[in-house]
Amino acid sequence: HMLHCEMEGTSSSSSGYEGLYFGSVPVYLKHVPGTVWDASDKQLFSEDDDPDRLQLSLARLQPLSFLGDEYSNILVPAVCARDLKVGELKPLAASNHSEVFAQPLLKVEKSDSQFEGVQSGRRSALIKVDGKWYRLKGCGDLNAGFPLRKVEDERYKQCVELRGCMFEHLAHRELYYSQYIDSLLKPQGFACANLPVAWFDYSIPEGPYTKVKRACGVFETKGEKRLGDHGLVGLENALSLLVDDTLSVDALLAAFPADRVTVEGGVKGVTETWVCVLTGANDQIIDYRAVPLNDHLRVSPDLPLPKGVSARFSGVWKESLTQLAAGLKRLKSRPRCQNLYAHLYWQLGFEAGRVQRTLRDADVSWGTYVDPLAIHCNAHPNNLVILPEGSPTFTAPLDNDMSFNKASFNKDEAQFLEWAALEDASIKQALAGDQDLNSGAGGLAQLDARLTILKWALRDTLVKGFESGFDHSVQNKDGEDDHDLKTLTDTCHAILRVALCLTSNCIA
Repeated sequence: HMLHCEMEGTSSSSSGYEGLYFGSVPVYLKHVPGTVWDASDKQLFSEDDDPDRLQLSLARLQPLSFLGDEYSNILVPAVCARDLKVGELKPLAASNHSEVFAQPLLKVEKSDSQFEGVQSGRRSALIKVDGKWYRLKGCGDLNAGFPLRKVEDERYKQCVELRGCMFEHLAHRELYYSQYIDSLLKPQGFACANLPVAWFDYSIPEGPYTKVKRACGVFETKGEKRLGDHGLVGLENALSLLVDDTLSVDALLAAFPADRVTVEGGVKGVTETWVCVLTGANDQIIDYRAVPLNDHLRVSPDLPLPKGVSARFSGVWKESLTQLAAGLKRLKSRPRCQNLYAHLYWQLGFEAGRVQRTLRDADVSWGTYVDPLAIHCNAHPNNLVILPEGSPTFTAPLDNDMSFNKASFNKDEAQFLEWAALEDASIKQALAGDQDLNSGAGGLAQLDARLTILKWALRDTLVKGFESGFDHSVQNKDGEDDHDLKTLTDTCHAILRVALCLTSNCIA
């Protein structure tokens, strides 16, 4: 028999509602040989100054010939930090968890499967068990298991890398740092999107490279849809549906300094936000919140579900538009609530800035360093997930398999500080709309020239919010009082759901 994800709920659109936040493209899994180790003990992993684990982390900067001659042509990610100390391992107690986690799970073809989950990227899946959502990070490269791929770097062109799994040292790192960063964020009312549960230790009895342990991290997770490719791209695509013709190009341009205005082929525009960030022209970046935009939004609950969006979302689409229209109506008489879009962008930027500042104050890197496989940077908008309504924030960070702190860094302090500054600049640049910065985030909205100007006004505001969060500034003060803020927040969730409907086919 196959155990299905519990996607159904009480209201007509609850299935669509859950699919918006956790994904809706099915994947199929089955039990395979191996061990499921319990990772719930907060004392299981720790940092110390063991020289052997330091040497092991440095040895991974080269092919793994220390495991034997036959390993002289395989590379694995080499986080530039001492490996974590691991305490006594205990198998996950079956009594505490469903039969689903009795053995490691691997993605397979439907005809060969026991369980149904939801796709997350290429190598991961989500599965709902006993009312809770779990992320399985590293449970197979689509349905191909753990294939080999040639390394792209010319210096290592004779080498291969394994795909589709986590490696044991990275699974340990993500399980530890997700919990640790969550504890740093909690006092500020924030949380990590993933919390540690277990890891799968796959049994690979034969075939090449059996000493390289294939692992899969198991986390209780708060969401799947990403701020970049789902949230911001969806919000920007929604401009074409919601902004009416009364908003003129000249009115849009009036919000910008004259130096930002461009003319190409007779078409007016503005210099992109990311160019201003890159060139240090911070005085050119605007805060668009004071400019009334709500009056130019035309929101009708009868707006048809756009072509290409699954009919399963028709209920949540209509409900969200109804809630959005009602919220905008309630805000009409509140002078400080006249730009819902800019309010939301500022707040999303603020949250990203506050997360990044929390990491920086704790001397923790999200995961920015160089090894033979790549220049890595995990600080980007697709590593913030969008949270359902009722959460204390709109977003939560994840992807900590390459996180490390200054004390465990295996290079000098100057290098740590240089890469930390690069990380801070990189996430700001990506939020500002630089498409080519990171392979982990690259979606793009299709907009005409007029709405592209509006997009950059909003991206400017996103950057202003990021700077406020990063610089320890105050929270967003839009709204006259707590009641206004509640209406703003609820209405922001409605417009986010509209955005997630528009990007529901995207696998980030």
